[in-house]
Amino acid sequence: MGVSLIQLNSKDFWLTVFFTLGLTLFISACGISSDSEVSSLRVVNLSDNGLPIVKVSLVNYEFAPIEIGGGESQTFTLDDGMQGGFSNVNVTFTVNISLWHTLTYSTKKDFRDGDMTIITLKGCRSGEGCDGLYLE
Repeated sequence: MGVSLIQLNSKDFWLTVFFTLGLTLFISACGISSDSEVSSLRVVNLSDNGLPIVKVSLVNYEFAPIEIGGGESQTFTLDDGMQGGFSNVNVTFTVNISLWHTLTYSTKKDFRDGDMTIITLKGCRSGEGCDGLYLE
């Protein structure tokens, strides 16, 4: 019951081929980045009195100090991903109403991977004859 040299070489050849193929697939699979695309958030200030938005925050992000005046907008790239997921994300705006006072407004939005989500500040302060500021 001897093993011929040809059979041994053939067996080693196929083991080497399968090992190399498996190792190549493993290395290439580890190098593949996720299919996730970069999402962004566009903040629009359409408040009647032009009160500036001075901070925007959501899970894993805080954009401050900023100043988005009335009629202006700014886009933020969310390149660190969405740690809490894309659904029902709480977004908070801080609005400067005077030199020493700010108001905070929050809304929950659904984001989509790779898309731009737009949130708009509208209205005016309730003391100015309207229902107040709100996010849409």
